[in-house]
Amino acid sequence: MVAILEDFTGYTEADPGTHISKTANHIDHQNYLNEDAMVYYDPGSAIYGNFIFKWTGKWVSDDGGTAFLAAPMICLSTTFDDARALTRNTYNSIVTRFRQRTGGSETIDLIVTTAGVAGTFTYEPGTAILGNTYYFTLTRGGSTVTLHIFSDSARTTLLSTLTGSQATTHRYLYATNSWNSGAANWLDEDVDDLNIGNEYLEVFAEFEISSGTPASVDLFAEFEVQHTATKDLFAQFEAQATKNLFAEITVQNYRIQGTTYDKNGAALVSVTVKVFKSQDDSYWGSVTSDAGTGAYDITGLENTDYYLIHRKGSVWGTSDDITPSPI
Repeated sequence: MVAILEDFTGYTEADPGTHISKTANHIDHQNYLNEDAMVYYDPGSAIYGNFIFKWTGKWVSDDGGTAFLAAPMICLSTTFDDARALTRNTYNSIVTRFRQRTGGSETIDLIVTTAGVAGTFTYEPGTAILGNTYYFTLTRGGSTVTLHIFSDSARTTLLSTLTGSQATTHRYLYATNSWNSGAANWLDEDVDDLNIGNEYLEVFAEFEISSGTPASVDLFAEFEVQHTATKDLFAQFEAQATKNLFAEITVQNYRIQGTTYDKNGAALVSVTVKVFKSQDDSYWGSVTSDAGTGAYDITGLENTDYYLIHRKGSVWGTSDDITPSPI
C-alpha cells in the first residue's frame, strides 16, 4: 500500500513569531504558549466526517522547566482558532497534543470538545515522552473518535488507545496548532508524513485483445475496480504501463493505441494499475466504508479480493474477470 502524503507547502501558515518551519511532509514548530501559530488547511466547507488520519510526531525539546507546556499536533474544528480556544468557547473540535503537566510529568492527550464541553483522554507512560518518535492513527467512525498511539512505523506495537465521542463534521484541519495561555514557555515538536486516508495499491493484470480491436480503446469504459464480495465500485484506476507480448502497444491518456495482433490473431497486454482509495467522496466519486463504524479503511487491500473486472458485452477482448496480483 502506498500512502499519498499531505503536502504542507499547500497549507496556510500563521506564524507571527517565525517559530514554524516546514517542507512538503515535515513541520518543526517551536510552540510558544503566548501566541497563535498554526499550519492549517481550509477546504471551504465541512468535509471531515468519518476519517482515518495517520502521522508521525516527536517531542523534540523544550525550555527545560517544569511549568505547564502544550504542543498541539493534528486538530480539527468547525471554527477557526488556536487549540486552547478550540477546547472552550462553545466550539466543536478534536485536538491531539503533547503536554507537560505542572511539575514535569509528560503526556499525550486526545481532547474531544462538543459545544464547549471538553473530554480529555490521556496517555501517561510514567517515562519520558521527550525525545521519542510516536506513530499516530486518529479515526472517527460514526460518533466514536479514537487515537491509537504506536511506537513503530508499522503500527504493530500499540502503546495506548484513547477514545472519545463526537459526530461533528469539521471544516478546518490543522497539521500543527498553538496553545495560547499567555505564558512565554515553549515545547518544540515535529509533525511528519500526514496521510488523511488517500492511498493506492499497484496491481498487475494481463488480458487478451482480439484481432478485431479498434485502434483506440478507452480503458475506463471497459474496466471497473470492484470487490468480489459486494461488487461495489470503490475506486477508479490508472493504466501506468502496458507490455504487448506480440506487438507494440502504448498507453496514452489512459487509452491503448496501436495495431493489436499475435500469431493467433490476438495480443496479450500486461497492465500495471494504480487502485486509488480516498476518504473524499466528491473527489473519487465512490468509496467503501466499514459497515460497523462508518470509518474509511482499506486495510487488507493487498489481498486479491480486489480485482479488475472486464465489462461483459464488449466488442473486444476477453469476457472473463481478471484477477490481478499486487506488485
